[in-house]
Amino acid sequence: MNNREKSVFRYISALENADFQTVSDLWQQAENDSDLMQALLEIHQEMKGHTTMIPFPISRQMNTHPVRWLRVAVALLIVAGVILLTLTLSSADSPVRSTPLQQGDTVITADNAAQLEIVQTLGKGKLNGAQWSPDGEILMAYGTGGFWLFSGYDLHRDPQIIDVGTDVYQAKYTEDGSQIIYRSRDGISILTLETEAYEVVIPADDQPIVQFDYHDNLIAFIDSEGTAGVWNIERARPRFYFPPDGILFNLNISISDDGQYVAYAALTYITDATTSPRPIAPQIFVSDINTGRIIYTLSGVEGNINDIIFYDGQIMAAVDGHLYTWRLDETQAFDSPQLIELPREELFRLLGLAVTSDSVLGLRGSFWGLRGRAASPIFRYSPGENTTTPLVSGEASGVPIAFNLHPDGEFVAIVTANGHIDVIDVNSGETLISIKDYWNRSYKMIRIKEDWVAIASEETAEVYSLQSNTVRAWSQFSTGSTVAAIDFSASESLLATATNKATSSSGSTTFLMPNEGLPDGMISFDAQEIYDIEFNLTDQILYYTDADGRLMAYRRNTLTSEPLWQVPETQIQRIDDIALNPDGSQIALASWGLINIYDIEREEVVQTLEGHPYQITEVAFGPDGEWLVSVDGFGTVMFWDTATWEEIVYLPNQPASSLAISPASGLVAVGGETITLVDPVTHTVIAELEPHGPITDMTFSEDGTRLIGASSNGKIYIWGVPSAE
Repeated sequence: MNNREKSVFRYISALENADFQTVSDLWQQAENDSDLMQALLEIHQEMKGHTTMIPFPISRQMNTHPVRWLRVAVALLIVAGVILLTLTLSSADSPVRSTPLQQGDTVITADNAAQLEIVQTLGKGKLNGAQWSPDGEILMAYGTGGFWLFSGYDLHRDPQIIDVGTDVYQAKYTEDGSQIIYRSRDGISILTLETEAYEVVIPADDQPIVQFDYHDNLIAFIDSEGTAGVWNIERARPRFYFPPDGILFNLNISISDDGQYVAYAALTYITDATTSPRPIAPQIFVSDINTGRIIYTLSGVEGNINDIIFYDGQIMAAVDGHLYTWRLDETQAFDSPQLIELPREELFRLLGLAVTSDSVLGLRGSFWGLRGRAASPIFRYSPGENTTTPLVSGEASGVPIAFNLHPDGEFVAIVTANGHIDVIDVNSGETLISIKDYWNRSYKMIRIKEDWVAIASEETAEVYSLQSNTVRAWSQFSTGSTVAAIDFSASESLLATATNKATSSSGSTTFLMPNEGLPDGMISFDAQEIYDIEFNLTDQILYYTDADGRLMAYRRNTLTSEPLWQVPETQIQRIDDIALNPDGSQIALASWGLINIYDIEREEVVQTLEGHPYQITEVAFGPDGEWLVSVDGFGTVMFWDTATWEEIVYLPNQPASSLAISPASGLVAVGGETITLVDPVTHTVIAELEPHGPITDMTFSEDGTRLIGASSNGKIYIWGVPSAE
């Protein structure tokens, strides 16, 4: 990467962060560099009309033009306009990658529920890693659902997204950059970028594959049972397998640069007549790929081997916070491991290693349970000089979990646990750009109102428009506040979001207008944290439950901190969920193993339902109010007759962490790792859905044509009935 390209990176980052001094400095620099001037002008030209993703990669070839004083003056005026445009874009609608809403236009009933399929996916998911393409023109990030391909010269733009329908845990480019080899729950697959077609080449079978390496049509892999193997892609068959004889489990695997050897690190175990198998120190086995024979067994270290690489006749291993190397001696045998002294940061382990033409780079991350950040996350080891030096003196924007070196060796992409990708100059330590707000959201609740879908993660509430596929409101709460509950009003487009401050155990509620994204008011509480909220039918009253087991009613239009009335905490234990019946006369209060039915007019509990063996997590009334359904943490589903309050049916062992009832057909959906659909008339299980991640909350659309689930993997899944076509 040359100095001009670095200047472009700095310029984009300065625009995003409103760093006016850097912007001014770079324009002054461009006065004497016509190519840089042209590059900056092209950035502005693209930003002016940018509403969707710009095709990439953007060519490195930039036409040169003579710089005149008038053009410089005009360019400086453009800078001011672009800064304003950048600030405007940051608060405007954000694009949501999704498939068109063409299916699911009929009401979901017990008769057609078995035909449900995912017709749309919203959100972005979780990030597991990133890698530069061999030519450096694309930064490929991977995680939940597939791949995000960023232009290497325009990283602030929206990426191309390729959805492969499964979580990607590890990925590598082929040598020519035309394909991506990736590991998922299905096994190891190949994605062809030109066609976006993908296929499984090594199926996971009964044991998931936990690590792989790729080199010149060879894939070396290990599975969770300890089996290591080498697969030839061209021949579509294995070269050989190493059965897990005496191996507890494999830790990492690597192919040498010449493709002759494979090394894999493993914990081995020993057994005798008096003791059960017990692990011993890790070893590294080196095998000849052509013969399949183990030719070296390396040992002499203690701890967890996090990465191994071949380098210039050596094998290097990252072992917890240390770097070891084995060298070939005169007899062509590896000697004892040498401990390489690293810059002192004992509390951080080595997560990975990368090779340059003359050195080895290492990445530091959190050490086991510690969540701190290394002061210098990357170091360089120079074998010729046998020295190590900190390479990046600054901190990453989060706890590092992975990194990848650019092909020219001048900068790296660091992936952090909070879902950022920092592109850092390895020599200066300067962060050129940080890609944020794409990943690592775990959604925990969801509500729907007409076109609006509101979802909440730990500290964020978002409102999606299903018709325009955009985020129409975004509420970022202050540090230390967590979203406890959300609910749409019945008659107006108003969203209530309840938040709790962890430091003070108090709660507050903000009212948002989804079409404007603006607060409409707030209620603050000095009492215990909020567990659940719900609007009444006239939207004038919000019902709350808190950690003291109280049910409180607040009048919204007065925004008073004094409740209109409340259920004394002595009457009811902790309340985990509440449900208002269709006519608004009663509220079901779910506590530990009981459901208390509270009559609003009489202001007392009129019925207590017993029968759940565990803590009740969800409760809801049917659309006609004639029955009530409840689920608990053991997966028990119970139906109740609201006229007699007798138990109708008891369905044990259904996967239950969330509950939704269709307002149109009464179809019941019980969600968790899978989603179970229950007929509300026969109370029988009629179908099961298999989402890509655990469902934390669900809701049906008001017309009953779609089932929408919020997932802990950061995705929103929408099911519908396929059209007749």
